[in-house]
Amino acid sequence: MITFKKNIEPISIDDKISLMHNLLNQEIPVASSCYGEGVCGMCRVRMESGMENLNPQTTAEIEFFKNRKDPENMRLSCQCFPTGPITIDTDYW
Repeated sequence: MITFKKNIEPISIDDKISLMHNLLNQEIPVASSCYGEGVCGMCRVRMESGMENLNPQTTAEIEFFKNRKDPENMRLSCQCFPTGPITIDTDYW
């Protein structure tokens, strides 16, 4: 289950696709200009809970966050795959 800090109804998880595609498949908007390649960073989300239910950071994420001052609970939704319950938030919702 993917739940949201803001007033968005929870959605089910398909653990075979990225968080970004889970959201898009449920018509929840996700900012992106790189179409899920992990380079633009526009799809960043704050993991409010459930970080342990995501895959480890990909090489693209490590490279993106390397010289930034983002909090440690930020992930690129296009690069993470939820396998259990998570709660997320982002500034553009």
